[in-house]
Amino acid sequence: MSSTIEVKGGKALIVALRKYDTDLAKAVNKRIKSYLEPVKQQARSYLPLQAPLSNWGKPISSADTINYRPFPRYDVREARRGVNYTTTPSKPNRRGFVYLAQIYNHSAGGAIFETAGRKFPNGRPTYTSMKKREGGNQVWQYSMRSGKQSIDYYESNNPLAGYQFIHSMPELYKVPRKANQSGRLSRMMNGRVIFKAWGMTYGKVTPKVIQALIDAKHEFDTGKKAA
Repeated sequence: MSSTIEVKGGKALIVALRKYDTDLAKAVNKRIKSYLEPVKQQARSYLPLQAPLSNWGKPISSADTINYRPFPRYDVREARRGVNYTTTPSKPNRRGFVYLAQIYNHSAGGAIFETAGRKFPNGRPTYTSMKKREGGNQVWQYSMRSGKQSIDYYESNNPLAGYQFIHSMPELYKVPRKANQSGRLSRMMNGRVIFKAWGMTYGKVTPKVIQALIDAKHEFDTGKKAA
């Protein structure tokens, strides 16, 4: 998972700089990194020293878990190391956009802390019945919105596990709406770590990155540094 900046035409500029003016390419890359570094450090600071629930921080490998992937445990050192950034352009996504700068979290435990509760703020919906199936719990959950039942699976024998897990953490931070921004904000922009750090600088980092690219293009085209 990551937080991104999107700038149209930026990849072509970066490719041109790397091919024809490596010094300028290094300079603009260093400038962009200087804007992303404080966000990375701030995001790391939001990760708690200890797991919100004690059992989440305990070792998970055992004879009982050898045949399946257990729930990722939380380790603050791994979680903080997992938060980083890159200024290498990505491959085009399904909409054709290329990401020039990304802040990401490669830690499974850190990513869970970041996003837990996005879909179900109080854990999964009320459980109406349970059956054993394939060694786990088959849960019929009732949707308050549709009034219909659906099937989901979870490993815990505690029907309140989701609620207790989510409410052991800080409330999800909601990235604020930008000025004159219309439409509904996606819950995918909510988070406790990267998205919170990004949201706290919303409207500040992105313009700086864009200006760095504009200045680099001006210098590349004219041979003169922007004023």
